[in-house]
Amino acid sequence: MKLIAKLKKTFFLLFFFLSLSAMFGPVLLENYERAKNPYIYSSDARQSISYFYKHQDPDLFPDTYALEYFNELEAYGYRAFFKIGSYFMDVGRLSKVLPFVLLGLTLTFLALAAFQISGLAGAWAVVAISLSSGFLLQALGGATPRAFAYPLVVLAIYALTLGRIYLLFLCVVAGTLFYPMAGVLIGANIVAVLFLLPKEDRGDAKEWSLKKRVLLTLGLIILSLSILQPQMSGLKEKYGRSFTQDDCSTVPEIGLEGRMGAIEGMCGDIPHLPEELLAHSKHAILFVYGAKTWSIDHYELAQIMLRDAIGNLDRDDLLTIIIWLFVTVGISYRAFWKNDSVIRRWLSLLAVSCVAYIIARAFVPTFYFPNRYLYPVGPLFILFIFAATHITPELLAKKFPRLNQKWIKPYLIVGVTITLLLFLGSHGNPNGGLPNDRQFNKQIYKFVATLPKDVVIAGWPKGALEDLPLITQRQNFASHSHHHTFHLGFVLEMRRRTTALINAYFATSIEPIKNLKDSYGVTHLIIHKALFKDYPPRHFSPFFKMAIKKREMGRKDGFEALRQAEFAAVFKWQDYVILDLSLLKVAG
Repeated sequence: MKLIAKLKKTFFLLFFFLSLSAMFGPVLLENYERAKNPYIYSSDARQSISYFYKHQDPDLFPDTYALEYFNELEAYGYRAFFKIGSYFMDVGRLSKVLPFVLLGLTLTFLALAAFQISGLAGAWAVVAISLSSGFLLQALGGATPRAFAYPLVVLAIYALTLGRIYLLFLCVVAGTLFYPMAGVLIGANIVAVLFLLPKEDRGDAKEWSLKKRVLLTLGLIILSLSILQPQMSGLKEKYGRSFTQDDCSTVPEIGLEGRMGAIEGMCGDIPHLPEELLAHSKHAILFVYGAKTWSIDHYELAQIMLRDAIGNLDRDDLLTIIIWLFVTVGISYRAFWKNDSVIRRWLSLLAVSCVAYIIARAFVPTFYFPNRYLYPVGPLFILFIFAATHITPELLAKKFPRLNQKWIKPYLIVGVTITLLLFLGSHGNPNGGLPNDRQFNKQIYKFVATLPKDVVIAGWPKGALEDLPLITQRQNFASHSHHHTFHLGFVLEMRRRTTALINAYFATSIEPIKNLKDSYGVTHLIIHKALFKDYPPRHFSPFFKMAIKKREMGRKDGFEALRQAEFAAVFKWQDYVILDLSLLKVAG
């Protein structure tokens, strides 16, 4: 019997690694090959990663106002990690390799949580579903601060699975150091477990007295606030107060046409919880980010299931709702009919996340963007799918008693998972986490990288200019990606800089261009000729209308930047010209 058990375990271990490698290895390798390309990156890496190059070379980025602002927005642990990491590895390479490390950690903790319920077969099922969805690769791309939230929240889910409250405490501290939203969620979950769940669901804290629970919780809150408060105070002192709802009508940068728009902004009709929960869970469940399905097309599947009754409903939404109905029945069965404390603790984390969203939505922007409270619990949706499918073998065993043999259960779990993958799964997404491919601007980047380290390059805020610090390690000026809207002082300063840029870009005389050089230290100006014709100079409010007006005014007398191209151009490629502002010539 021991030999049979050993052979069975060996078989499942081989199946675990070989099957997952065969199913998802090619896509992961393709994603890694994309990551090695310096012109392919995650959007948010431009603002989160670029500043850390200064740790490797202090001569870079002479005007660090915008980059430094983003650096000071990041949590202490995140900054310390990249500062230390920059001494051992190129920052750009570190930001490309780290997502795979974080993916490995996240999948490991997910597998361990599932293993506690259904052994190796359950662990395989969860990893297969996670890799099929492509959600995690998308979320971890660029190694931005929120990428650290996923392994931390999943570690917290594993701690909930085991009922280890002290491990949850460590997750709160780590979350506060790397991504405060994760710390808030896990901390609130601790409160729910210790004070709202029944005694039998408290895990290690089952025998804790009320006094001990209160004191430890207060200590955790004080420790977390002591980490966050100095940073919050420093930001306010240096960059002005945070925005409120009262600013929506007076500060266009934060309005519906502003930097963040209606979805992640602080003004307008922010989605209610059901809409946001549906949208976010759709991203985590199986089919949204997949590149190529294993079997039947998802849209075709939706049509087969509901024929012409779909009407104008989004079919992905429809499939998500169907899965949620199945999941709700499954986890309710386990949590209440089967009296499973683990599932109830998992549900408490989802409940806390939903309550946090509702509170943040009601008091936006006091508690940051509401949807960020739902982001980190995406892996929980995957575990819920697994927990729901887990009841299938039990129900089959009741119907067919011969299936109640212990040895048959793992094969049933794997079989149910494979069925899910065939109809709703995919190979994964090779572009996950790396959506931006800027190889078409390669010639610009190659030239800019040859310029001195202390240059400051202006240009239209959207497009090639945004990528310069990350790809070329050269300073840009007033770009879209480095123009966030959290603090009034920062927004007003960036408005001043962007206005000066627009005035210079569409100027009819040399003075506004010289102003960029003399007042802001700009050394080069990237000109995109199409913007002087009919190509829209897109930017958020109030700058788009400002640019259109300036361009119309300049068409009568001609644009100075195009005239200066005869004397000051140091680079020309297709529709782009780069001017060296030290070579400007006054007419006549």
